[in-house]
Amino acid sequence: MALSKTKQDLLFYSLFEETVDGIFLADEQLRIFHTDKSFQKTLKYDPNDADPIELASLFFKHEDYIALQSFFQKKKRIQNYEVELKSKTGKRIYAELNLLKNKEASGEISYMGFFHDISKRKKTEKELVDVEKRLAAGKLSRILAHEARNPLTNVQLALEQLKDEFAEKAEEADLYFDVIKRNSERIGNLITALLNSSKPRIATLVLTDLNAVVTDALELVKDRITLKHIALNLALKEGLPLIKLDEEQIKIALVNIMVNAIEAMESHTGKLRIETKKTKKELLIEVKDNGAGITDEEANQLFEPFFSTKRKGTGLGLTTVQNIIHAHSGSISVKSTPKKGTRFIIKLPC
Repeated sequence: MALSKTKQDLLFYSLFEETVDGIFLADEQLRIFHTDKSFQKTLKYDPNDADPIELASLFFKHEDYIALQSFFQKKKRIQNYEVELKSKTGKRIYAELNLLKNKEASGEISYMGFFHDISKRKKTEKELVDVEKRLAAGKLSRILAHEARNPLTNVQLALEQLKDEFAEKAEEADLYFDVIKRNSERIGNLITALLNSSKPRIATLVLTDLNAVVTDALELVKDRITLKHIALNLALKEGLPLIKLDEEQIKIALVNIMVNAIEAMESHTGKLRIETKKTKKELLIEVKDNGAGITDEEANQLFEPFFSTKRKGTGLGLTTVQNIIHAHSGSISVKSTPKKGTRFIIKLPC
């Protein structure tokens, strides 16, 4: 039985308002003049706001909007186009965007669009990729370390034998012996660091005061802060519940992050903020600096073995940090802007 036009209108309006996807209507200049509840909830826009929303303002990167326009001109219709949107509060939202062009009999052009929030899916995909990368990197690291350590041991033994053979001409040969010994030790230390950074961590969990651990870690880098005249802003949330931690491992992770932050900042102008927070299911530690910052591309590689933005860095410190946090069933992420600073966020389950 066919529905009456009134019932059809009510049905379509109900679908428009109650769908889980964010739906919007836009004019010919792509200015949004009507949105549904999901759009307003996801992107934090007030339905009572009289000013139209520019579609371009929803994109996290303006160049992505330009690319979308170019694509739309060719296809006249967009389906499941992955984009990074930006809420009114600045939060990044991964979504699949659909955009349709509608031409009225009067010649007036309008657009109807809707997006599906895939942020959770993207997060899960990234976590799976990270796990696979860590497993592959760990396996490769152990193979390389094993294959390199045996010949290195032979080199060191041969060096000691040579020193005995050249006892009478030791003064002439000492320079070369020192070079070989120094570099052999450096390779040996790098192999040890590589193995330590890649092997799975076993955390001994004990109910612990998180703020006390943060304070202890801060004490270990206090001299560095003083010498560089860094301004410290400590914001530890009072009344945090006790949490199961391996205190020594978490301290190692925090010291590593704090040292990186201190080294990234200029003397006298540096500002370091350390904060603890609580959500419904997690305790958070944030370490923020106003240092040199890094690009998005560098941030995506930051926890990979041997990747470093420091000239003399081994690129293994943050790999170790990530392993420690994951051993606590937690997560670590980084947000950074070149020339403005970096923020590390550690999340630990309550």
